[in-house]
Amino acid sequence: MVSDKKVDEDPQDSNGNPDNDSEEILEAKIEEIVPPEKLEFKDILDKEVGLIKILDYVSNSVFDLIYQKKLMDKYNSDIVRPLIGEIGQESEYLDGGRLFLQEEYEKLNVEKNCNDMIQSAEKLAAENGVKRHVQKSIGIISMVIMAVSMAIFVGVSTLWPEASAWVMIPIVLVFCILPNSLRTLMMKKWTAFKNEHNQEIIEMNKESIEEIKIFIQDLIDDTQDRLLSNKISVQGIQFLLYSKDYTNLVFVREQVSKLGETQFLVHFANPEGMDQGTVSSTYGKSGIPEDDENDQFIVLNSAVFNDEGLLKEYKQTFIPKDRDAFVEALLGGSKFHDVDNPEYVISNFKENENIKCECGETIKFQDFKSCESILHEQFEYYLIIGEKCTKCRKNPFIIFNSPGNKEIPSGLKSLFE
Repeated sequence: MVSDKKVDEDPQDSNGNPDNDSEEILEAKIEEIVPPEKLEFKDILDKEVGLIKILDYVSNSVFDLIYQKKLMDKYNSDIVRPLIGEIGQESEYLDGGRLFLQEEYEKLNVEKNCNDMIQSAEKLAAENGVKRHVQKSIGIISMVIMAVSMAIFVGVSTLWPEASAWVMIPIVLVFCILPNSLRTLMMKKWTAFKNEHNQEIIEMNKESIEEIKIFIQDLIDDTQDRLLSNKISVQGIQFLLYSKDYTNLVFVREQVSKLGETQFLVHFANPEGMDQGTVSSTYGKSGIPEDDENDQFIVLNSAVFNDEGLLKEYKQTFIPKDRDAFVEALLGGSKFHDVDNPEYVISNFKENENIKCECGETIKFQDFKSCESILHEQFEYYLIIGEKCTKCRKNPFIIFNSPGNKEIPSGLKSLFE
């Protein structure tokens, strides 16, 4: 971005001579602007998965997106444009996959179809008395209750000060209880309205939904291809969808949201005939050998650190064999960095006696890594690689949370907490 600050009237060049050629300075600054479509690998994955979820939301639960033009504009500017660029404009930063997505996005009229669905949902909602988004209505009612409560308190305090303390108690109760009760009631009515009319909207927009879902499948296929091409486990990204109408996905389980809506937890699938061992014999690009039969994963749950980042408390848990793929996916989608002074994190690193193999033997630590997940936003964790157990011949891998994380991503809470 070009600075608005005034350029010194008499700048000096490196030879001490005046240089008033501000155009060159401005041109140099303009050249520093990075186009939004210049994305790193992780950012491409994030935006592709983000767009899959948004479009699936539009095609299955569009009422939640009505009267929210600013939100849709933000999705467009933060996800769509950086991922596929401006329609009809070439960009040196778009690879073949993203260029194909750009062409499909335009050919399938994805943006117009989404807008048409939202507009038809808004029209139907307005015909049934819904003139604004439910969350905005809840916010307005809460503000009114607060204003009325404060007005009553101020009036009583002014006209009848000796009774203000008694008046404050019911006002606080009203302020705390009434908004929550109204919010619950309004959300129940909103959910009932959606359940009643959602199928009607889907029937009205069959062609639009069909074209949107074709593009969703294009996104799924491209994301899967990127994971496989970079030798990253396809199980490394798990997310929720409202529909099962897609291929190249594995549907892990069905679950019900707080609003009673059915969603499906999914991750990407390996191509038919290819198992994870075919993709790579190491965990991603880590160089760490993968041995499905003998690798043993251990988690130090609920890790607690002191102010210096030294591990103080934890609960050792052995990962069941049927969950190995989940940990392998995390390792396969991570960057690894050597930790020069492991004793600063775990005091007994050289002479560990506390962490044991499942057979009961003490694990002898061999290496210590700091790991950065490229599949989760700003999440780091530690990995201790143990020597092969002399008793049961297992290869122990110990993972635990890093003290630098503000929170654990929802998809990893079951592992680290």
